[in-house]
Parts: sequence; C-alpha cells; structure tokens
Amino acid sequence: MDSVLSAFFRGVSSQDIEQAMRHFERVSAAPGEVLMQEGERDPCLVLVLDGVVEVSAGGVPVGRAGPGEVLGELGLFAGVKRSARVVALSPVHLLLLTASEYRRLRERFPPVAVAVEVRSLQAVAARVRAVGGRVASAAAGEPLSKIVSWPSFVERFARLVGGAGRGEVDIHVDRVLCASSHFQGCEDEVGLGLSELFTARRYVRGDFLCREGEEADALYVLAFGEVDVVIGTGRARAEPLATLKAGDVLGQVAMVLDTPRMASCVARGEVLVLVLSREVWQAHAGAVTPRAFLLRRAMIRSLASQLTGANAKLSLYLRR
Repeated sequence: MDSVLSAFFRGVSSQDIEQAMRHFERVSAAPGEVLMQEGERDPCLVLVLDGVVEVSAGGVPVGRAGPGEVLGELGLFAGVKRSARVVALSPVHLLLLTASEYRRLRERFPPVAVAVEVRSLQAVAARVRAVGGRVASAAAGEPLSKIVSWPSFVERFARLVGGAGRGEVDIHVDRVLCASSHFQGCEDEVGLGLSELFTARRYVRGDFLCREGEEADALYVLAFGEVDVVIGTGRARAEPLATLKAGDVLGQVAMVLDTPRMASCVARGEVLVLVLSREVWQAHAGAVTPRAFLLRRAMIRSLASQLTGANAKLSLYLRR
C-alpha cells in the first residue's frame, strides 16, 4: 500500500503526504460489496490501495480497476450523479476523499491537491482512451463518406480565393469559458487571466481539427458549431463516438497522456474554437496556481463526461 501511495503522490514530500492523510478515510470492503451505485450522488473520490473492483455501466461490465487507480472523478469534480456501478471482486482497501476534505487539501496542502488532480486527470484520460479502443474493436464502423460531411465545390472554391477556411478570429474568450459547464467557477476567476492562455480559430465543414494517430499539438474548447468525433475501425471505415457542441472540450486525451490522437474530430459546419497549445498546457498541467487548478478541474470534468458517453456506447455493443 505504501508503494501505491508513493507512486500516486509522486513528487510530493513524505512530510506533506503524512500530514495530508488526515483528510482521507481508509476503508475496506469484501468481495461482492457495492462501492458505488450508478445514478447516485456521492461527491467522493476513491483510490484503490489493494484488490480489484469491477466497473459496469447500464448493467454491463466495462472495465476493472486495481491498485493505484482512482474512481469517482465526476462526482468529486463536477458534483453530478455516478455514471457507473463499482463492485469489489476481491477484498479491497481504499482511500476516500470527500469534496469538503478536498477543498481543505487545496487550502492546506496545495502540492497534495495538485497530485490528486493530476493523477485523476491521467486516470480518466486513460479510461476514455481504453473504452474508445474497445468501441473501435467491437464496432463494424461505417464508410467515411457516410460520416464526414465533406465541403461542397462552392466551399472548396471559396477557400482557394480566401473567402472561407480556417484561420484566427476574434472571440470573447471569457464568455465562452464561463458558458461552458466544464469551467465551473470561471466567473469568479476570469481575473486570473485564464483567457490569456487561449487563441481563437475558425474551421469550416469537413475540416479536420485533429486526426487519429497524429501527435497532439493543442486541445480545443468549442465556442460555436458542432464537431463529430470518429474512431477508425479499419479499411476506410470509422465509428462515430460523439457529436460535440458549444462548451465541450476536445483533443485533451492525447495532451494529458502525451500519446498520439485516439480519434479524429471533424467540423460539421462552421466551427469556432478556443485553442490551448501543447506548450501552454505543459506549463500549467502540474502548476500550483489558482489558474492551473481551474484548468485541470475543467479537463477532468470534460473527460469524465466523455467517459460517461463512451461507456454507454460500449455497453450497447457488449449487449449485442
């Protein structure tokens, strides 16, 4: 268990970890015991110290978690209902962090709170990627021509003469961020200069904001329009994962995990996005600043929301 804690709080002094443990609760559970119930409200984060648990969505098992893995990010950071049911498969030992104790951690032991956020962010990003891969394996997919809305001749010609296409534009960044459910608290913290981290960009129908397999150079907050997220299933076929709308975040899995893109994102029509570059993200990902705290929590919320949708899609395929 000590090795799990050391790895989870990597980079934090042993003195801070020891003092911060008073904000966590240690619990044990027997095989078959329900640890989380789908649909309940319980703003509590769970770190598995020992043992294995099963995660199911819609009554269908979608994964397992073991030592060092965290669960319940959506409940803690977004305060919404549980999106999955978690049951102990073996005797398990857990570490629990409630919302009130998390807030105290931020005040008294910021480095520990940063570690909780960073590990939670990495964990939920890894699960989104894993579930997306399982969806791609289970789905037959459709021809790309049926999924992607390609630009018309008029639109292509307009791009050539400069009348349309991608490019930087002027957007009221603060308003876009504050309107997004993922950036809760932005209204009180815009003075921190969060908007200064983003630039604005425009895309048109059929443009790829990012392509599966490419190296990640940015993540995006959708300000206007709709974007289809598709994942390849082989032989020029792909499976739609989601359609994102204003306020949603895309491209963050590859940025968080520093891996190639797991899916492609295609503009359905005219799209305006806020762009956060790789360099800016890396400068803030582990920083102990109010602006960095806000940014990390927004990414956790957005990924947890995506995981809920991906688990629901996977459970549909597994039922077949």
